[in-house]
Amino acid sequence: MSVVGDIVTAYRNPVAVVAGQAEKGVNEPQTLFFGMLFGFLSFLAQLPVLSVQADREGHPLFALAAANLVAFLFFLPLMLYLLAGLSHAILARFGGAASWAQSRRALFWSALVSAPLILLSGLAAPVLPHPLVVAVQLVTGAVFFWQWIACQFYFEFQAERA
Repeated sequence: MSVVGDIVTAYRNPVAVVAGQAEKGVNEPQTLFFGMLFGFLSFLAQLPVLSVQADREGHPLFALAAANLVAFLFFLPLMLYLLAGLSHAILARFGGAASWAQSRRALFWSALVSAPLILLSGLAAPVLPHPLVVAVQLVTGAVFFWQWIACQFYFEFQAERA
């Protein structure tokens, strides 16, 4: 199935999607692609906010967009790697059996699944009242953590069975 189809399916059954990915094999290039795609979509989500900020402060939009593109496309995946390593180390300390690659995949895939809601949040930020934007962001965070926990537990239980 396509990445978009997998994302849509993950909202209904995250374990089935990650199980299908695990059957095909968890490989690092694809995991990195998910992280960079998440970074690019997060960058796109920030463009409406950056446009308003550039207009309000008199900065050129191109400069703000270029700086944010570098941050989201290169540094955000690095932060995801750091967070995945930290979560793996903590889970391993308490008996977690998933591999480093599986922990990375769980985090990167969960981030990518939450990207449509991040895009919605970015579109809503300049036009909706602040409490509604915060509500959308809270839902986005809840979806991300729900996906991450489901994916991580799947990999943990699969590793224990093996």
